Amino acid sequence: MIFFERRRHKRIEKTNEIEFIKITNNQKEVINKGKLVDISQGGVGIVTDFVLLKGQPLILKGASENDMLTYGVVCWTQRQNNVIRSGIRFNF
Repeated sequence: MIFFERRRHKRIEKTNEIEFIKITNNQKEVINKGKLVDISQGGVGIVTDFVLLKGQPLILKGASENDMLTYGVVCWTQRQNNVIRSGIRFNF
């Protein structure tokens, strides 16, 4: 059986804290914290204690080397043991 890699970019493991702002439908900003798991040119993997909804726009702080704010969108979320893991695609 042949498996194909779906990722477009190579992932690099990272393990630092990350802050992100969820932008809600009423434009309210909610600041949350999580942990960065991996990063690539196209996005990041993070773990949190709560579910992020697919399609949720986020502003990320701590996802880049220079600590700039980065915009992203939640692509997927799944429960893994006692944490929630999400894949965030950068939105340039």
